[in-house]
Order: sequence, then C-alpha cells, then structure tokens
Amino acid sequence: MVREIARQLVHEAHAAMNHAVNNGEQPPAWMQAFMSQAGWEHSSTLREEAGHPDQAALAITEPVAKGG
Repeated sequence: MVREIARQLVHEAHAAMNHAVNNGEQPPAWMQAFMSQAGWEHSSTLREEAGHPDQAALAITEPVAKGG
C-alpha cells in the first residue's frame, strides 16, 4: 500500500512539474518544500527548454517560503 501511495505521489509531482514548466510557472508550494538545489536547477533547465527563461531565473532565486 505504501508503495502505491509513493507511486501516486511521484505521478502527481511529475504532472505538477510538467504543468508548471509548460506554463512558465514555479512548481506548486507543496513541491517546493521538498525540492533541493539540484531540483531547482533541473526545474530551471526545463523552463528554459520550454521557452520560459525569465521565469526559470526566478525559480532559483525566489522560491515560495517554506513552512510558516
């Protein structure tokens, strides 16, 4: 059961990242809480490849604040 939940979470994360990249947006806040610097760099690269370089720079320098 835990394995299935993990698969669903990964599926949702991929869908959310694809949506953000295709729309030149930052990943949703729930994903940002788990993203490493490498994750931000990957997100930035994907955004640049999708033709949204300005938003890619923002993703690394201005992530949504964690927690609260």
